[in-house]
Amino acid sequence: MGEPSSISHTSGMNQPRQPPTRSFWNNFLSTAGLSPADCSQYTELFIKHKMNKQALPLLNKEYLYDMGITAIGDVITILSHAKEARSSTFH
Repeated sequence: MGEPSSISHTSGMNQPRQPPTRSFWNNFLSTAGLSPADCSQYTELFIKHKMNKQALPLLNKEYLYDMGITAIGDVITILSHAKEARSSTFH
């Protein structure tokens, strides 16, 4: 009967994933080349929608639109940077 408690204490896999910080998203958007005002606004949207780093490979224009990011230039910029980031420091 003691087994369930020992299983729940293995390797921390039951811990919820923590979303990236505002600093992470602001840096991600800033290095994409967006303006400071857009970075601030979009950072709040990424946080509000509980986006995490693991979602970057799945990001598409529909998701960005659903989040409220609708300026096509910004959508292209974010998607392009997300693609680049998959193979660099934002893993």
